[in-house]
Amino acid sequence: DAVSWDPKCENQVGLASGAKPAAKKSGGFTDKEAKYEDVPWSKLPLSARKAAKAIGFEQQSWDDKKWIDIDDKHWSELTPEEQAECETLGWDAVSWDPKYENQVWEDLPKHVQKAAEKMGWNQENWDEDWDTPTWEKEWEEFTEDEKRCLHVLGYYVHTW
Repeated sequence: DAVSWDPKCENQVGLASGAKPAAKKSGGFTDKEAKYEDVPWSKLPLSARKAAKAIGFEQQSWDDKKWIDIDDKHWSELTPEEQAECETLGWDAVSWDPKYENQVWEDLPKHVQKAAEKMGWNQENWDEDWDTPTWEKEWEEFTEDEKRCLHVLGYYVHTW
């Protein structure tokens, strides 16, 4: 068995040969569920960094949260290659354009329901398309945990 050492952890974690470490979670969500939006370039897994680069990001534009050309496209306008790279980053057709807004609660992935609940929604107010106090806030007013939830819901600084 291989052993990996994480200096941030106080103990070592043994991994079976070929096993992948558990996905990193922050605020109860994996980085991929949060679209890697709050992960600095230097901390991105190689697959995510390659995907980000393939759709037009460089370290500076990623870390500075810059708007890039792909942000102007609807999911249907992305090439199959661009869609695949975006999927590597946690995006899909439902999170890219409509931000899950056309989905009924029971059809939302569990992690999206959890993020929505943390932001004030429940099945009734989601399905009835009610606003919550969340909609009244500016991006800068959100805590890091709230921003992480919004990332899960498909929002980031430029789309909020």
